[in-house]
Amino acid sequence: MFARIRASLAAFEALPDLPVRINAPAIEQFVEAIDLEEFGHLQQPRPLPARFATVDDEVNFHCMTSVLAIGHSERHILLETVDRSSSETTLYGVMAMHMSADCLDAAYMKSLTVSDVSTLFGFPISVMVQVQPGIEMSQPGPLRPLANKILSILHECADVLQRAHYKSFAEYIFAAIGRATENTTTTTPAPTTTATTTASSTTTTTTATTTTTNTAAVCVTAAQLVERLTASFPNLADTSLFRGVQVLLMKKAQLLVTELHRRLPGIFNFPDMDQMTVFADNALPCVLHHHNILQYPAELERVIAAHEPLEGELEVAVRACTMIACDRICESLAQRRNVRAAPHQLDHYLFTRSRHNPLYANLPRHRNPSTLFY
Repeated sequence: MFARIRASLAAFEALPDLPVRINAPAIEQFVEAIDLEEFGHLQQPRPLPARFATVDDEVNFHCMTSVLAIGHSERHILLETVDRSSSETTLYGVMAMHMSADCLDAAYMKSLTVSDVSTLFGFPISVMVQVQPGIEMSQPGPLRPLANKILSILHECADVLQRAHYKSFAEYIFAAIGRATENTTTTTPAPTTTATTTASSTTTTTTATTTTTNTAAVCVTAAQLVERLTASFPNLADTSLFRGVQVLLMKKAQLLVTELHRRLPGIFNFPDMDQMTVFADNALPCVLHHHNILQYPAELERVIAAHEPLEGELEVAVRACTMIACDRICESLAQRRNVRAAPHQLDHYLFTRSRHNPLYANLPRHRNPSTLFY
């Protein structure tokens, strides 16, 4: 799958007169300016305010946070309304589900309503509007579309799992990697190596939740699991046409596999994690554009600055060029800084910077309100 993704990106890049350009000198300047200590630190998975009774519970949790990694288009409304970003809202909602349900299984997902989504994810879906003096009526609010998207994904995933006779994501995932479900308790993690400086400095480590089970090689690669996920779940089949070229982006499926690998490396010890791409949404392009790595035409600049919807080929170009540029940043890190970093590690660094660095806080991001892919 990863080879197919990059082949589609190569076919895209070979087209003439692309609307988004990648600035090679800016990549070199960006790489030279990276603080390697910060680069290692910001890759670390953030601690989760959750405890899991079994490994199955934890796998279900990470699958849910990944398939529900949406809401970028409502980011500003969420910040204004509940003071949480879209990613924080997703974690808030899945945490609430984890704490309130016996099991985050297909039956539970299928039972939820749009009102449940509003309660669990902590945002309103209606507003009171005055229809006559002294008379108000409840009407759908600006976050109702996000609640509908969340519910649509939950019900779709439940339908896929139940049609294939799986009770939960965990059952599906363990069947996909050729192992029985892991109904064992989780324990304190052991460190797993991330980006390594080969010249003279430090090896950076990150921690992830592991389990009481013994480490054993999985029967499939990360690429094979991503391919199976995207073939099974329509909301993970993240592909788009650009001038007749089918561009494979696969943001959420790659994110899901990476989360399993980072949080449960004793089980999901895939040998090909370094071949994964970044998870192109609207956060990474914002960072790269700020550093002049991605160069936009004037009309695209205007659309993004005005917070107008960005759909169609221009949006595809932004996301595809983000993936290509990040591959080149990884290559430059190896060549210029003697740092071996996989694209998924670069992704976590850039995404964390976009969330916490004031430099990026007020930068406009593109938005596509119609997508379920991010």
